[in-house]
Amino acid sequence: LIVFQYSIAALVSVRVLDPFYAEPGPGAASVTPGQMFEQYRTYCMPLVTLSLVGFAYDFADKWMLQRFGGAEQQGFYQVAFQFAAISVLATGSILNIFWKEMAEAIKLGNSDRVLYVFQRVSRGLFMFGACLSGFLIPWSEQIVRVFLGNTYSPAGPVLTLMLLYPVHQSLGQVAGTMLLAGERTKQHLKISSVFMLISLPVSYLLQAPAGASIPGMGLGAMGMAWKMVILNVLSVNFTLWLIARNQGWKFDYVYQPVGLGSMLLLGYTFKSAFSSLFGAPQVSVMPAFALSGAFYLISAGGIMWFMPWLIGMDRNEILRYIANFRLFIER
Repeated sequence: LIVFQYSIAALVSVRVLDPFYAEPGPGAASVTPGQMFEQYRTYCMPLVTLSLVGFAYDFADKWMLQRFGGAEQQGFYQVAFQFAAISVLATGSILNIFWKEMAEAIKLGNSDRVLYVFQRVSRGLFMFGACLSGFLIPWSEQIVRVFLGNTYSPAGPVLTLMLLYPVHQSLGQVAGTMLLAGERTKQHLKISSVFMLISLPVSYLLQAPAGASIPGMGLGAMGMAWKMVILNVLSVNFTLWLIARNQGWKFDYVYQPVGLGSMLLLGYTFKSAFSSLFGAPQVSVMPAFALSGAFYLISAGGIMWFMPWLIGMDRNEILRYIANFRLFIER
């Protein structure tokens, strides 16, 4: 039914908007319907293939966890995955704008604009995720206990690992959008497919029991979390390296360990300090959580002020954003 509805909508839009015979703009080359369809097919076919490969991969990955770990391990992993998804909330709202900006700049050959926007969006979203995860990771066990109860307390270590996943996931979404905006859908398909094919045997080895015909490590949800985090970091940085090569840039990764490492250091420092101040965390977790969060935000802001390159800016740009924010509040 959904396919039928989309087909009718497409036919109506072609009839009403007449996109194939629109007047070309000044200096634009005319494109025949056949050429337009061929361009569309060339662009979309790798994405269709990727969607099918991605579905098979996701099904096989979750099936192995269910098969070897059972419903309990599946539950622990899904709980951690849902909590970790909080860190990528800002990414979805920015990607469409980023896609439009990148596609336009690449089409116009404006390499300076491409580098400017890419650095600010990729580093800004990475640091947003690092800030959020850096604060939440030290409190993983308490978060699970407060929201889900003691039954799900074994999911705490899984959540600790999975909160690292969205930090690079947002960076991976930006990198993927960059490839799509540059019409490099075949590269996107090849990179994604290769790492998904690598991921399946790794997932088996981490989750299969030692007594299986091909022995594994029997790590269950923890194995799944380790695999997701490590392969995500590798695939994202490989994609960033490829983008840098495509654009003629120098591949820069230093902001990742420095940014994430500094946020984790702050998170664990303030969590330890305020947990000790308020006594047993399970008794008075909220005051410690709130105060550590306040000090954490101030300290994180200080780090970005002294190292603005972590978010792809300089101090003058940060001051302009602060001034614009003040004007917005005053209105």
